[in-house]
Amino acid sequence: PVYVQRRCDVVAQIMDKMHQLPSVVCLSAGTAHVPQYITPHNGLPLWESTSSAAYLMRHKQYPVPENQVFAETTSYDTISNAFFARTTMTDITGWRR
Repeated sequence: PVYVQRRCDVVAQIMDKMHQLPSVVCLSAGTAHVPQYITPHNGLPLWESTSSAAYLMRHKQYPVPENQVFAETTSYDTISNAFFARTTMTDITGWRR
């Protein structure tokens, strides 16, 4: 979404300057405060995290390698962002700091 494009640009630019690339976890299915965006071509939801991940991988100046980008599509608020990032990503992969 347009409202997260700027933060994705910053992430892509930072990762371009790094020698050893960290993984990027894009969070959030959306928000509970506005209706979920439904794509017109197939009637399915467009998750904030998957659109952010796609944007990063297709960034015009600084594309982020596909194997470094992960998306979490369960959470709808900040607390659940943290919970699901931990339980579906970091606890499983062993990622730390």
